[in-house]
Amino acid sequence: MKMIPAVLTASTESRAERQIFSLLRSNSLFPAGTALHSQNLNAGSWRAEAEADFVLLCEEGLLVLEIKGGGISRHDGEFQTVDAAGRTHGINDPFRQASSALHTLVDIIRQEDSSLLNGLLYGYAVVLPDVVFNVPSAEWPQEIVIDRRDMVSQSSFNTAVRRVFRHWRSFYPDNSGSSRTTDGIVRLLRPEFERLPSVTALALGVERELHSLTEAQCGFFDALLENERILCRGGAGTGKTFLLAEAARRNAAEGRSVLVTCHSEPLARHLRSVLEPQVATVLSSEELGRNTEVFDVLLIDEAQDLMSMEDISQLDPHVAGGLRQGRWAVFYDSNLQARIRGVFDDNVEAFLLSTGAFRVSLPRNCRNTAEIARQTTLRTGGDIGQARAGAGMRVRELFFSSPREQEELAGQVISELRADGVRPEEVILLSPLNWQDSVFFRLAARHRIGSAGQTHGGQYPFARIDDFKGLEARFVIAGDIGSAGATDHPDIARLYVAMTRARAGLWLLIDERSREALDRLAISHMEQIIDADLKGRKV
Repeated sequence: MKMIPAVLTASTESRAERQIFSLLRSNSLFPAGTALHSQNLNAGSWRAEAEADFVLLCEEGLLVLEIKGGGISRHDGEFQTVDAAGRTHGINDPFRQASSALHTLVDIIRQEDSSLLNGLLYGYAVVLPDVVFNVPSAEWPQEIVIDRRDMVSQSSFNTAVRRVFRHWRSFYPDNSGSSRTTDGIVRLLRPEFERLPSVTALALGVERELHSLTEAQCGFFDALLENERILCRGGAGTGKTFLLAEAARRNAAEGRSVLVTCHSEPLARHLRSVLEPQVATVLSSEELGRNTEVFDVLLIDEAQDLMSMEDISQLDPHVAGGLRQGRWAVFYDSNLQARIRGVFDDNVEAFLLSTGAFRVSLPRNCRNTAEIARQTTLRTGGDIGQARAGAGMRVRELFFSSPREQEELAGQVISELRADGVRPEEVILLSPLNWQDSVFFRLAARHRIGSAGQTHGGQYPFARIDDFKGLEARFVIAGDIGSAGATDHPDIARLYVAMTRARAGLWLLIDERSREALDRLAISHMEQIIDADLKGRKV
């Protein structure tokens, strides 16, 4: 007989219930039957909640079992039990309990689906496994009592259960059970279900963990008060852009003019959206080349893209006192992001340090979940710091063997997010390829996709990975991964950028031809993950 639950937990302390559970589980009379243990019965506010110790459902019908271990007695109309230590306790009338539980159960079935009761034989029994109960009474028929004599063997117990069914059939000779009826009642009483939190709910839970400053970020603000020049280094997601924006506001509040610059025009647009014009002037490096203004403070975001002697010399005239004596803060990631433009020069970093700049490192990841951080290290080798958020959603890697298959996979992910209530503005679609060459361009009409900066209401935004550095989104779908050769540094660097843009959910569409190369890299990066874990850091 099938048992639900399949095993008893430590919370079931009753030795008698454990004994009956074992006998029912070994019952070979009803191989297609089901026994429900500890079934709560709530038929509505008009009736107190009841509980059935066991509900048997099989081809014979339905049977409620009330189990009472230990000794039993009744004096002055009150039932009592005697436990193993010889202590006496008052108990409810077990026969009334069994009858009440049965009728409550029948009422529940009738309310939900009365057709399940058509032709169903149902009854109850009281099981007293520790005593011989041969007490005749007009209040209970002896046939519905299963006592110690029926516990001698599995066979004697099975015979007792048959006897109980036979008693109730004497009142309803045409009734029995059926697989349709009993299966329906099992689904009604113990429905199996799986309700997963929506991706939006998971994302909100993750983001709530990220909203407080880390100790290192607080240390940056201390350094800002005491040092005119700061080199702030941290992996993707460690909060560099957040700190830059706050540094701009604090300097502006002290009456200083502030220039914020970066290589990427999309990042410059984002910084303009978070920094009011009275706080800072935001210019991309290209725009800065046409500007001659000098500012009190220079703040550089994603500075690894400007770490060449040529770029740094163009910045020097725009800060009062120049880079050697002026007030500035440089925010950069010397990880894989530095490879995308290919201009990172260690001599520039050494020059900036030679000006007396104070170095701040950001070891804590404030953007990505632990799952995203670990998978990023596994696939790219990039160390993005210790993730502050919990595990979060699983990173989904979807391998495709043809352009058509990639289109189908991408469409499925977008459709799933839409069905889960995710708004298009919560998602970014990324590719190492240009818009017209990407998988998302081929899906644009079908799924309302537009190039970033040119989207209209209700469209999913697309961006090249190179143009989305320094930015982030709650959900990231990255396509065309591996199309340029999975082990080339620029491609792995772009994979690093794409993966670290996601705050909560990440989907990767990867060319099947790249799987073997990526797996070899993952094996080589496992040692890095293990070493980090041994140091007490989760990557």
